[in-house]
Amino acid sequence: MLAGPFLISYGVKQVNGINRLSGPGLETEHVMGMTQMGGNWPNRLRDMCFYYVGEAGEIDMYDTNKEGSEKLMEFLCYGKGVYAHCGKLKEPIKTEL
Repeated sequence: MLAGPFLISYGVKQVNGINRLSGPGLETEHVMGMTQMGGNWPNRLRDMCFYYVGEAGEIDMYDTNKEGSEKLMEFLCYGKGVYAHCGKLKEPIKTEL
């Protein structure tokens, strides 16, 4: 299964010496730097979405998203088990001086 065309605009760029995902809606979208597009990233994003929907369930994710994107991020990133990926990340990058 191929990723949808909306995922093709995501890629990886180096920000402060760390490889970061970059694309529409992400905090790295407007950070200056060269972005490596395509490759496996569109499929990885698709697979991660399917994984989260499979683990959390569509209704729980939808209900949480209705409460706001920050609630969804907290639900998916800062929970326990499969939802703890973001807890290991550094502080958000600054895009302005």
